[in-house]
Amino acid sequence: MTRSKNKKWLSTPEQKSKKSRVLKEKSHSGLRKNSRGLSTVEYIILLVLIAAAGVATWNTFGGKLKTKLKSSTTEITNNLK
Repeated sequence: MTRSKNKKWLSTPEQKSKKSRVLKEKSHSGLRKNSRGLSTVEYIILLVLIAAAGVATWNTFGGKLKTKLKSSTTEITNNLK
C-alpha cells in the first residue's frame, strides 16, 4: 500500500470532520463573495424602483400642485394690492 492509502485508513473521526468542515468552508467562501455582489445589484434595483415611483408620483400630482401654487400666488398678489 502507498502512504496516501494508509492515511485514509488511519484518519480519526475528528480528522474526518475537520476535513469536511474545511471543504465546506472552501465551497461556501465563493458563495459569500457572490452574495456580496448580489446585494449590490439588489440595492441598485431598489433604487431604480424608488426613482420610478418618484417620477410616477410627480407626474400624477405635479400638475395639481402647480395649479394650486399658481392660484395661491394670484390670491396673495390680489390681497396685497
